[in-house]
Amino acid sequence: MAKQVALDEGLDEDQCSFYEVDATMDPNILLKEDSPLSSLLGSVTVIFLYTYPTLLMKLVPLLVRLTTPEDEEGGTNHNNVRAVATLTYHLPDENAAVQESFPEHEIRVYSRVVVTPSNT
Repeated sequence: MAKQVALDEGLDEDQCSFYEVDATMDPNILLKEDSPLSSLLGSVTVIFLYTYPTLLMKLVPLLVRLTTPEDEEGGTNHNNVRAVATLTYHLPDENAAVQESFPEHEIRVYSRVVVTPSNT
Protein backbone atom coordinates (compact mmCIF):
# COMPACT_ATOMS: atom_id res chain seq x y z
CA MET A 1 0.00 0.00 0.00
CA ALA A 2 2.79 2.46 0.89
CA LYS A 3 4.48 1.94 -2.47
CA GLN A 4 1.23 2.64 -4.29
CA VAL A 5 0.67 5.85 -2.29
CA ALA A 6 4.20 7.01 -3.20
CA LEU A 7 3.59 6.29 -6.88
CA ASP A 8 0.20 8.04 -6.73
CA GLU A 9 1.98 11.09 -5.30
CA GLY A 10 4.37 11.16 -8.24
CA LEU A 11 7.48 9.74 -6.56
CA ASP A 12 9.66 7.58 -8.76
CA GLU A 13 10.71 4.19 -7.44
CA ASP A 14 14.30 5.42 -7.13
CA GLN A 15 13.20 8.28 -4.84
CA CYS A 16 11.94 6.14 -1.97
CA SER A 17 12.44 2.77 -0.36
CA PHE A 18 10.38 0.75 2.07
CA TYR A 19 11.79 -1.40 4.85
CA GLU A 20 10.22 -3.63 7.46
CA VAL A 21 11.91 -3.82 10.85
CA ASP A 22 11.14 -5.95 13.90
CA ALA A 23 10.49 -3.29 16.54
CA THR A 24 11.24 -5.73 19.34
CA MET A 25 14.88 -6.21 18.31
CA ASP A 26 17.71 -4.38 20.02
CA PRO A 27 18.81 -1.44 17.79
CA ASN A 28 22.44 -2.35 18.49
CA ILE A 29 21.86 -5.67 16.75
CA LEU A 30 19.84 -4.16 13.90
CA LEU A 31 22.46 -1.49 13.21
CA LYS A 32 25.75 -3.31 13.79
CA GLU A 33 28.21 -2.76 10.97
CA ASP A 34 27.80 -6.16 9.33
CA SER A 35 24.00 -5.99 9.42
CA PRO A 36 22.26 -5.84 6.03
CA LEU A 37 19.79 -3.33 7.48
CA SER A 38 22.60 -1.04 8.58
CA SER A 39 23.94 -0.73 5.05
CA LEU A 40 20.44 -0.19 3.64
CA LEU A 41 19.64 2.53 6.17
CA GLY A 42 22.90 4.33 5.48
CA SER A 43 21.29 6.21 2.60
CA VAL A 44 18.00 7.02 4.37
CA THR A 45 17.44 10.73 4.99
CA VAL A 46 13.75 10.81 6.03
CA ILE A 47 11.74 8.19 7.90
CA PHE A 48 7.97 8.44 7.42
CA LEU A 49 5.84 6.45 9.86
CA TYR A 50 2.14 5.75 9.83
CA THR A 51 1.66 3.30 12.64
CA TYR A 52 -0.36 2.80 15.79
CA PRO A 53 0.94 4.38 19.03
CA THR A 54 1.97 1.08 20.65
CA LEU A 55 4.24 0.13 17.74
CA LEU A 56 5.46 3.71 17.39
CA MET A 57 6.67 3.68 21.00
CA LYS A 58 8.44 0.35 20.43
CA LEU A 59 10.36 2.02 17.60
CA VAL A 60 11.69 4.81 19.86
CA PRO A 61 15.04 3.11 20.67
CA LEU A 62 15.70 2.52 16.97
CA LEU A 63 14.65 6.08 16.07
CA VAL A 64 16.97 7.41 18.77
CA ARG A 65 19.90 5.59 17.18
CA LEU A 66 18.94 6.78 13.71
CA THR A 67 18.61 10.45 14.71
CA THR A 68 21.57 10.74 17.11
CA PRO A 69 24.74 12.25 15.68
CA GLU A 70 27.78 9.95 15.56
CA ASP A 71 29.81 11.76 18.18
CA GLU A 72 27.06 11.34 20.80
CA GLU A 73 26.97 7.57 20.24
CA GLY A 74 30.70 7.03 20.53
CA GLY A 75 31.24 6.89 16.79
CA THR A 76 28.87 3.97 16.20
CA ASN A 77 26.12 5.78 14.36
CA HIS A 78 26.59 6.01 10.58
CA ASN A 79 23.25 7.39 9.46
CA ASN A 80 22.09 10.28 7.34
CA VAL A 81 18.60 10.62 8.85
CA ARG A 82 17.61 14.28 8.88
CA ALA A 83 14.00 13.86 9.95
CA VAL A 84 11.35 11.48 11.20
CA ALA A 85 7.78 12.24 10.17
CA THR A 86 4.63 10.77 11.66
CA LEU A 87 1.11 10.76 10.31
CA THR A 88 -1.97 10.79 12.60
CA TYR A 89 -0.27 9.13 15.60
CA HIS A 90 2.68 11.05 17.00
CA LEU A 91 5.55 10.70 19.41
CA PRO A 92 5.04 12.25 22.85
CA ASP A 93 6.58 15.72 23.13
CA GLU A 94 9.11 14.51 25.72
CA ASN A 95 10.46 11.98 23.18
CA ALA A 96 11.11 14.23 20.24
CA ALA A 97 12.19 17.62 19.01
CA VAL A 98 9.41 18.84 16.72
CA GLN A 99 10.91 20.50 13.67
CA GLU A 100 7.63 21.25 11.88
CA SER A 101 3.96 20.49 12.32
CA PHE A 102 1.24 20.37 9.68
CA PRO A 103 -2.00 20.02 11.69
CA GLU A 104 -4.18 20.25 8.58
CA HIS A 105 -2.56 17.03 7.32
CA GLU A 106 -1.97 15.48 10.77
CA ILE A 107 1.78 15.34 10.11
CA ARG A 108 4.63 16.12 12.50
CA VAL A 109 8.28 16.24 11.52
CA TYR A 110 10.95 15.61 14.14
CA SER A 111 14.64 16.42 13.94
CA ARG A 112 15.59 14.24 16.88
CA VAL A 113 14.11 11.39 18.94
CA VAL A 114 15.21 10.80 22.55
CA VAL A 115 14.58 8.17 25.19
CA THR A 116 12.87 9.25 28.40
CA PRO A 117 12.84 7.27 31.65
CA SER A 118 9.29 6.11 30.85
CA ASN A 119 10.48 4.20 27.75
CA THR A 120 13.70 2.64 28.91
